Amino acid sequence: MCRNVSKYALIFLFLALSGFIFLLRNIHTVENWNCHTIFSPLPAPEQDPKPTPEDELEERYLLDSITWPGPPPRSSPPALRQTSDPVHSLFAVLPTPGGREWHVGDQLEALVQMHDFQGRPKRYGGGFHFGQTALPRAGSRRSGEAVAVLRRLREERPDRVFFKSLFRLGFLSETTVCNMCLPLEQPLCNYTDLYTGEPWYCYKPKMLSCDSRINHAKAGYQKHLITNKEALLFQSGVNIKVPIHASGPDGIDVLPPRKEVEVESSSVKPEPIKLAPSGYYYEDSWRPLSGITMRQFNESSAVTQCLKNKVINMYGDSTVRQWFEYLITLVPGLREFNLNSPMNVGPFMAVDSTHNILLKYRCHGPPIRFSTVMASELRYVSNELDGLSGGPNTVVVLSIWAHFSTFFPWRCTYGGCVTSGGRW
Repeated sequence: MCRNVSKYALIFLFLALSGFIFLLRNIHTVENWNCHTIFSPLPAPEQDPKPTPEDELEERYLLDSITWPGPPPRSSPPALRQTSDPVHSLFAVLPTPGGREWHVGDQLEALVQMHDFQGRPKRYGGGFHFGQTALPRAGSRRSGEAVAVLRRLREERPDRVFFKSLFRLGFLSETTVCNMCLPLEQPLCNYTDLYTGEPWYCYKPKMLSCDSRINHAKAGYQKHLITNKEALLFQSGVNIKVPIHASGPDGIDVLPPRKEVEVESSSVKPEPIKLAPSGYYYEDSWRPLSGITMRQFNESSAVTQCLKNKVINMYGDSTVRQWFEYLITLVPGLREFNLNSPMNVGPFMAVDSTHNILLKYRCHGPPIRFSTVMASELRYVSNELDGLSGGPNTVVVLSIWAHFSTFFPWRCTYGGCVTSGGRW
């Protein structure tokens, strides 16, 4: 009996040692498998239902409104004298069907005739211009050639802002580069959000696993991405921030909003959908075109009464964070609750127990360009909204845009970035 036990003990010991040796030899593969299994790519989403005719019409209107013939394809930008020159260009305000009569909310059309620095008419568009409110002049921002350079950078170098994360376990720590897409130069940690599908990747540390990530931070900006010749297209006072003068009358009279006309018969064919502004700013106040009266709160007591019994959830970037700071300064009863959060990052919270006001702020998720954010505090706004109970006393304030400006339009797949210029 003892001999049989000893024999089986030796067999079990041999198997245990073999398994341990196999684990040591393949620990890197096991870690990779663990990372890719936990953060596996999401399945393809279900197809959206077929769009309605109204949706298709609106989509076509949007696409047509931004479709312009761009500069011809070139290996390098043309000489400066062949690019758009605001000084040699002119604009004219086009009359309406009723003559030169405009009402609040009407669309105003202007014809811009672009010429190059030699005075020759441009044969293609694609430039970016903007008009000033009173139309004494139109302002030229960037030429079509400059826009072509920006488009190339957007499609070919989405990593011009790059990020980093610290990984730590015990006394070991490593820092690697992170972004929405990364070249396949080494194994990746896939942090794609399981609910939103938003992609995020970091290069896998050499000695640590993917789940040892501690924080997120902006690492810097890629430099020297344009040539000296391309830099000539971005000169303030030459082809940026230079007025385009009018070729005729440049002033208009704006009449009060038009009165709504009731449709007498349901057989009248509706007009095509037109996109219209919801309002405008005048004398530092928002004027809606819907006829709704906007209330303005200039006194702290009025603001307090407006926010009474409310839970205000603020999400986004530094703009909405400054609104949080402004409110706790303006409303005397709001007292900030110390959450020991990093300055400029949050999360923050303030309470007015007398008037039952709760004010909260949280920054949005990656790609956020703040200073260091703890990995546990990286939250996508859509997930946070899903967690709200809602109701008439719940207020949501969103402010996101600038941190995403270098990440559009391209999509990420696991192990690469796909743009109109190919895989990156």
